[in-house]
Amino acid sequence: MQSKFRRTEVAFAKLTGCVSQRIADAVVDGKVIEFQHSYMDAAEAAQQFNDYGLHGRTLVWVVDGNEGVEVSPFAAGNLIKFNASWKHASFLDCAHVFLNVGDDVYRFAPRDVKSEMVIVREQRSVAELVDSLEQATDIWDASPMPQCTLFHSQQGAGVGKTFKSVQLLNDAKWMSKTTFVYLTKQHTAKVVIFEELMSQIKGGHLEQLSECDVNGKSNQYRISWEVEGVERQAVIGTVDSFMVAIGNKDVSGPGFFTRIVESVASGVVNTRKNGAIRYAQDRLLLNKECMIVIDEAQDLGVVYLDAIVKVMAATHIDVFLIGDKMQSILGSPNVFTHLETNDLPNVDIVKDVGRNLCRRFRDPRLAPFVNSIVPFNRFGLPAIEVDATQEVDAPHQYFLDKFEDPRYQEVALRDEYWASVVRHRERYHEFVRVHRSDEGKSIDLLESEHAARILSIHASKGSGRAVVFVLGLEERVLRLFSDETGDLKYESLIHVAVTRMKRKLYLGIGKTVDDVRRRLDGCEVERAAGIRPLIYGAGVKLEHLVDAVRLGGHFDELNDAIRPVWGAVNARKPPSKPKPIVDMGHHLVRSVVFHFEILKNILNHETVHRDDEFKDQFLTQLRRVARSEIQECRGRAEYNDALKAIQDRRDRAVAKARRDRIPMLLFSFSGREHSKFQKYEKLILDIMRNVKRKIVEDDKRRLFSSLCPLEATVLMYMLRVQNGGQYNEPCATDLYNLVHCFAECFASTEHESHSDYGCKCNEHFGAASSSSAPPLSDGAHPNVRRSIAGHYEVLCRVRATYQRAKELVAAELPDSGTFRYNIDHYIRFRDKKCPFRVSTECGIIGQSDKYVLHIILKPQLNELNFFDVMLLAMYQAFCISSTPPAADDADDPGNRIKYHGKRVFTCVVSMDTDEPTLVELPVQSTALARGMSDALFDHYSRQHRVLHEFYIYCRTNKPSNVSSTEHAREEMGEDLLSYVRDYFYDVEKEIRASSGQARMAVVERMLDNREQFAANLDEYLRISIADFMRDLSDVVDF
Repeated sequence: MQSKFRRTEVAFAKLTGCVSQRIADAVVDGKVIEFQHSYMDAAEAAQQFNDYGLHGRTLVWVVDGNEGVEVSPFAAGNLIKFNASWKHASFLDCAHVFLNVGDDVYRFAPRDVKSEMVIVREQRSVAELVDSLEQATDIWDASPMPQCTLFHSQQGAGVGKTFKSVQLLNDAKWMSKTTFVYLTKQHTAKVVIFEELMSQIKGGHLEQLSECDVNGKSNQYRISWEVEGVERQAVIGTVDSFMVAIGNKDVSGPGFFTRIVESVASGVVNTRKNGAIRYAQDRLLLNKECMIVIDEAQDLGVVYLDAIVKVMAATHIDVFLIGDKMQSILGSPNVFTHLETNDLPNVDIVKDVGRNLCRRFRDPRLAPFVNSIVPFNRFGLPAIEVDATQEVDAPHQYFLDKFEDPRYQEVALRDEYWASVVRHRERYHEFVRVHRSDEGKSIDLLESEHAARILSIHASKGSGRAVVFVLGLEERVLRLFSDETGDLKYESLIHVAVTRMKRKLYLGIGKTVDDVRRRLDGCEVERAAGIRPLIYGAGVKLEHLVDAVRLGGHFDELNDAIRPVWGAVNARKPPSKPKPIVDMGHHLVRSVVFHFEILKNILNHETVHRDDEFKDQFLTQLRRVARSEIQECRGRAEYNDALKAIQDRRDRAVAKARRDRIPMLLFSFSGREHSKFQKYEKLILDIMRNVKRKIVEDDKRRLFSSLCPLEATVLMYMLRVQNGGQYNEPCATDLYNLVHCFAECFASTEHESHSDYGCKCNEHFGAASSSSAPPLSDGAHPNVRRSIAGHYEVLCRVRATYQRAKELVAAELPDSGTFRYNIDHYIRFRDKKCPFRVSTECGIIGQSDKYVLHIILKPQLNELNFFDVMLLAMYQAFCISSTPPAADDADDPGNRIKYHGKRVFTCVVSMDTDEPTLVELPVQSTALARGMSDALFDHYSRQHRVLHEFYIYCRTNKPSNVSSTEHAREEMGEDLLSYVRDYFYDVEKEIRASSGQARMAVVERMLDNREQFAANLDEYLRISIADFMRDLSDVVDF
């Protein structure tokens, strides 16, 4: 560039005050132009500025940017990134410096460079720069170039604030950013952001992050990925932890975090020259390639905004604030209220107050309700609007209303069982656990990700649940947190409380007529009604269909078939005093002991064939329990992951491997007050190991012994968690509750017989044990006491009941041969090729050469539950008897070989009667088949109008190269039922066969009109059900 000037290499003598003689690279009128290619420190640059100044010349620097500098387009200008710091840091006394890169020249202000980066508005060519200097013309835009931007986004409740903030990672507008730092005030909100990010990755909403690394070992989360060879990352933490990383850590006195923030607001921003800080256990660069995203920014006081501005000034980092002024539950003024009326120095502010479009609400009445009690207009905010596509709730209104009926409640309380539940409802507190942490440490909400939560209004902000109960929403309570009724904080508390729900909101309010009560008077607060917004798949549980049958039009015929069975049972029952119905806790223990003892007696007394084809399943499962590893899961997240791994049957190899583990939930309690829970963990694990040992010993001698109530419950947990994964009873919490009860009442309960079972109850809960609690009153845990004291009697009764059942089967089913048994066995109605996959699970089912024996265990059987028990048993027998030959379903021939062509008998065994019930239920009943047909139609026809909405959605969002119906089929995937597929195929066929007005008529008749669409699908469903049921019985005329 130097050669393009007319006067070059001009000498300047050393004057008084000059450091030395100078030779200027170029001279134009009153200016000296120096071209700097090699390193120069700030002192030398200052000396030259001084020397040329003494000669009355202005010094202009042109720095070589072809090395040590990167330039790239950025927003409305160019981003200059200095890898050689001297190229800007040595010229801080200059208003502007020219940077020469190739044939381009950029003008920048050295003092604008932060974190080694600066944004410039434009570039000029070398020729243009030379001409402008020679001709003394100004070719540069003198307006200031904003170096950083603060985005202020007002987003109402339920509009998807967190979703939108995470979507910034996907926005092409921010592709220049390689680091996103998500900050929030509340620790709980930090978890919400992380869960949302992982959900979007899993749901395919962040395709760039489909392959990423997640590190959550520190108090922050770090997610890293790569895009076109560029490393990118997102860090999630709290604002306070971030301020600690950059502020003055030597502060002292109360309010540590506040003092840290104040230090940053005063200008203490501890970063390296390139903007580097230590955060989330790694180096983080605060520069133009990084953006801070602050969620729930209305939670921050104005001092935080002052600190943020100082960070922006020191690093020129961009900041994106997302929040809702109407959720200012921590007070006002705050970041959002301050920005409404104040600008920020040297910061470009971009404000966005969009529509308050709530996507959370699923009931269209919720938005008008909230708008009627929250004064959005008074605070300059738009009222809530609702997304046009609304999901609706399932049609159970009648029964919900029934339970609300005071007369129904009065009658229900006359029943001893429900009265007992109400009297002992305080027992259920054991199901609840306080989610807490050590002093000064944050709560890890991932541990309760899958649990129901009881939260304050403050803790609930940022999350939504399907059903929300709000209790104690009263003016006097709200005034405890706000200065006056109606101020922003007061209204925000109401707003947050009534916007957490998706489907249902229940408000529990006091009798006092206060401000809240007056707002609610006259509002529509009834429950929502409608169709459930799910698109059903082909699978349906038989139990769900039987519930519909019970309420259908075939009740009398089915009742007539069952009534004689009840008469026979009633005739065999010896006269006795009514037995009190036990409460739910004792019922669980009783049911478990009953179930295990029956299975144990079958195993000990039946002839067990040990060939490969018909191994005894119960023995196989006991052996699997004995050899399985106990998987100690610390916290609910790890525990639920383990259960899901067992539940997942898609990868059979993985599922089998996981079923050789027995997950056990260990709570993350800490602190002295929780020492008893830590003891309970050890006790349960010890009992599990002892049960495994006993199984091994009993298996060696081919005789299985009885277990105490606690051991039986633990064993059934171990068996069922391996078989059922997430869906098992008893669950882990039941074990903790039962151990808790044993600890409090075992020592003061008669339990001499426990030594006969080889259990560890005396060791763990005896009077001399450290685990036993101080003696309680004799009334404490009465049902558990009865389980302990009466266990031997129960075992004797079960053994006698089993023996009578065995004798009854031998007498009623002569020449039956040996029965081979399966437990918790899955039965499918017909085969996999059927359009409706109806399935059920039989607790105990045996089969011989001639018969199938379905054993149903009911600790209590009486006139109140007999019809329900037998109706389900009848339909289960219907399913069993409908199994086609094995050749019809090569994928699963097992059940076909076992059950096809055999007579099905049901044996109901109960503790309420000395005689079991053995009956061959009428499976060839017209009412039975028609009841199932009606139940299937009722189950699937409910969704037909929802299917129309789904089709419209698919039509609106389909790719251009596929038809609407084809796209709908693809979107439904495995949920696409065969009759819906057939309907779409027929529609496509008619459309292809027509044209013009005729084609439009087809579309209107078969697709556009919602009611006609539903009616058409109803007809296709009827045909499909008729085909499904046609050949099941000769007596049924379809």
